[in-house]
Amino acid sequence: MQVVIITHERNCEGEIDTVKQILDQGLHLHIRKPHYSDSELSNYLEQLPKECRNQVVLHGNVQLAEAFQLGGFHLKSTQEHKLASNWSGSLSRSFHTWKALKSYQWPLSYAFLSPVFNSISKQNYKAQFDHEQLKEELTKDSNIPVLALGGVTVDLLGTVVEMGFAGAALLGEVWTKPTVKERLQIIHQIKEYA
Repeated sequence: MQVVIITHERNCEGEIDTVKQILDQGLHLHIRKPHYSDSELSNYLEQLPKECRNQVVLHGNVQLAEAFQLGGFHLKSTQEHKLASNWSGSLSRSFHTWKALKSYQWPLSYAFLSPVFNSISKQNYKAQFDHEQLKEELTKDSNIPVLALGGVTVDLLGTVVEMGFAGAALLGEVWTKPTVKERLQIIHQIKEYA
């Protein structure tokens, strides 16, 4: 099962310590900081251990992903043309409808589909899929691995697999915990599924 942890878009107390623990556990991390300047994002990336950067996927700035030799890049719909032809890392993208995911033509390493469950980190961001219908679609021929996103908790990881997802991305399950110690407990539980 592929498990990804996504950073919260806002700063969390002890975030870099938590991120280092995530990477130390061998988990993959998506860094999504849409409000950061290029300089702030660069400073954030500099704090990550060089030997773990292949576990990191960056959202939003392909030049920094290349400069820091990160493991992957998460595309926005307008960014396909910005990738260097020699990009060798993973490529991912988020989708909010099954139809959009199935009709997408660009080659991806994996995709996020959301929100599968009611969001933990975004109020009023409710599940958008009928789980039985989704299970049926996921068991058909799928050209790329699809990861569940939105409201995924440790307790739901088994359900995610039963539905036919290749894995899951977690955000609120980790970052709603107020301390690094509490986040580390969740990270250890997540690691058991990875």
